[in-house]
Amino acid sequence: SIAQARKTFEKLHAGGDNSEPVVYGLALSLIAPFSFSAVGGLGSELGDPQRAADLLRPLVNGPSGSRRVKLTYADTLNGLSYSKKSGEDAIALCEEARTVLTGLGALDLSDLTATSLYADVSDSQARHQLWLGRYDDAEQRDREVYDLAEKALAKRPGDIRAMRNRYYAAEGLAIVAMRRHDYATAARYTARSEQAAEEAVRFNP
Repeated sequence: SIAQARKTFEKLHAGGDNSEPVVYGLALSLIAPFSFSAVGGLGSELGDPQRAADLLRPLVNGPSGSRRVKLTYADTLNGLSYSKKSGEDAIALCEEARTVLTGLGALDLSDLTATSLYADVSDSQARHQLWLGRYDDAEQRDREVYDLAEKALAKRPGDIRAMRNRYYAAEGLAIVAMRRHDYATAARYTARSEQAAEEAVRFNP
């Protein structure tokens, strides 16, 4: 069904239809297979997520970019950041996504979906900073992730993504502590991470 949708939207787009429903539908058909597998599915190509981002970018930066387009764009950038060979390029994609989500109300919790996605992207940025050896930056970012996850769950207790964010943030902070040979702190955050993981699994229907 995804392949069929892709053919339909490709035909409409090739015919000159650049309306949001067509562009958004085409972008979704390009990235949907990667929701099930890191290498996509039958008929998909590794460059499809980048193409989806390129399709959505003009809508996001335009005067009337919708919430759904901005959320999907930010989520796509989050995944794309892991495909970059340069850590700096990966961080830049995360920063762009965070900016888009801030505009939707991620930080003031007026849009909790944007908040959870912002925290997810921020944790990705922390991972890239960790790989570059920027432990202070990674720690700061994952502290922000943990705080946002707690606030989001206080308002929306069933937010599975926020539960996963809490797990990843605690895990990231444990890794930073291990790199600093602070084993007591690492053990404390590892325990938090384990508890958060168990809660995420237990509440996921």
